[in-house]
Amino acid sequence: MKKLSKIAGITLIEMLIGIAVSSIMIAAMYSSYTIINSSYSRVTDVASISRSGRDIVAMLMRDIRMAGYKYYGDNVKTNNQHAPIIITKSSNFNNDCDKIDIVYGDVDYNKNKTPKYVYQRYKITYHCEKSKLPNKNAKPLPGGKQPPIDAFAIYKTKVIWDKTANNWKNPETDGVDATYKKQLIADYI
Repeated sequence: MKKLSKIAGITLIEMLIGIAVSSIMIAAMYSSYTIINSSYSRVTDVASISRSGRDIVAMLMRDIRMAGYKYYGDNVKTNNQHAPIIITKSSNFNNDCDKIDIVYGDVDYNKNKTPKYVYQRYKITYHCEKSKLPNKNAKPLPGGKQPPIDAFAIYKTKVIWDKTANNWKNPETDGVDATYKKQLIADYI
C-alpha cells in the first residue's frame, strides 16, 4: 500500500480545467484564422479587380492612340461614321453603360497584287452588358440557379469598312481574320 500512495497524478477537476483552457485557446485561434482569411480574400479580390481595370485601361489607351490614324495616300472615302472617337452616352445606366467607337486606318501590302497597297478602315467598339457571373451569396432562383452579380461585363468588337456597300461589315461573314465579333474582355466591372 505504501507504493500506491507515492504515485502522483492529476485529478478529474484538473483535467476538466485543462480541457476548458485548451478549448478557449482553440476557439480564439480559429476566430483569428477566420478573420485573417476573410480579410485576405477581400484584399485578393480588390487586387484582382484593380489588375483587371489596369489591363482594360491599357487596352483602351493602345486603341485610342490609333484613333483617326490614316496612311498617306489612303483612298477610303470617309463620312460621319469615320469620326476617330465616338462616345455614346448610356440612356439607362441600370441596364447598360457608355459605349466607345474607335476608328483608324490600316494598310494591307502585297507585292504580288495590283494595287500593292490596299487601305482599310477598322472600327473597334467597347461596350458593356450586364454580367452573367452567378452571385454565390444571393438566394437561389427557382430551379436552383444563382442570380447574376450586380456588375457589368466589358465586350470588344472589331469590324472593317466595306467600300462598295459604304457601311461596316459583319465580322462573322466578312472573311477577314483581323475582325471579330463581340468578345468578353472583363466580366466584373
